[in-house]
Amino acid sequence: MDVSFTAATRPRSPGAALKGLLARGLVRAGRRPSIASPRLDGRQPTGESPDWSDSFYFTGSSRAPDAPLAFFARLGFRPSRTEAWLGVWTPQTGLLELNAADAPATSGLSACGLSLECLTPGQRWQVTFDGALRAPSGEMHPVQLSARFEGAGALYDFEHGTPPALVARTLSMEPWSRAFFEELQAMHQAHVEQPGRYEVALALGGAERRATLYGVRDHSFGPRRWRDFRGHAWLSASLDDGSAFNVTLVRLPKLRHVLRGYLFRDGRFSPVTDAPTLEVLWQHGAPPERYPLWFVAGGRRHELEVRLDASHRYLLADGALAFHEGFASFTLGSVSGRGISEFSLPATGERSR
Repeated sequence: MDVSFTAATRPRSPGAALKGLLARGLVRAGRRPSIASPRLDGRQPTGESPDWSDSFYFTGSSRAPDAPLAFFARLGFRPSRTEAWLGVWTPQTGLLELNAADAPATSGLSACGLSLECLTPGQRWQVTFDGALRAPSGEMHPVQLSARFEGAGALYDFEHGTPPALVARTLSMEPWSRAFFEELQAMHQAHVEQPGRYEVALALGGAERRATLYGVRDHSFGPRRWRDFRGHAWLSASLDDGSAFNVTLVRLPKLRHVLRGYLFRDGRFSPVTDAPTLEVLWQHGAPPERYPLWFVAGGRRHELEVRLDASHRYLLADGALAFHEGFASFTLGSVSGRGISEFSLPATGERSR
């Protein structure tokens, strides 16, 4: 079995190598200017497609080993509904989660008690929640969350930051036709991300707590069809040395091997250029709970160990896609950190460890 993106997309013949060179030229010619602009921090005009999605995602975790705390929050705005996700985790409570996953469509930045506010475009956001979250036991807990985000660097544009050679390898693996390129154009998404810090106030169970968390915010917009996903991994962590990373793997009907990601260190982004395939990660469980992870960025290979702390399972695409949103601990040599271990796969392909 191929163990890396590079091995899985290696040309197998001179014709395949020539196709790869042609793909690289097409990618360079079609590359648009970066959209990593504060002007795009707000809601985007709804596209004509019924699959249009304008998604805002925030997540933060504490680095303190004695009192860990983590949260994720997402509002995904569709033409006819809003996808609302929220999870708050501590070792004492386990994962507390929002009872409802969908809400009516809205023109603002709020749903199900969860509200987002852009304070300074490109730099500062406010995430608030006032409502009830469900414990693993089924018990409902009143929760008040206030998380103020401040970016630690610029926005990272996944399309613009990914080397053309990497995109070309993905494209050259597939049979080309006019319908193929039309389908790619129809499913094109914009996606930016920003590492940063959260100042959090949490009221839970009669106790109030303040903490500094580290994580990312994410904004993507364009057509998103959950039914097209054949599996993905979105792995993101902030480490104790101040660095952060993202490794994203996606499998779609028209694109079997998609790799994106970055390493953020000393205020600069280096794109991820190699990583294991989804099949390799699924060998450790689907989704995996403990697994090794490696990626290449900045000319170096980085080796990590990942341990899942808690996870919430969403059923999407009318129950066909199992989507697991998990908090995890990451170890890179002697440096530790926390973040997100997110996987999706066909619901029939799940297996526990």
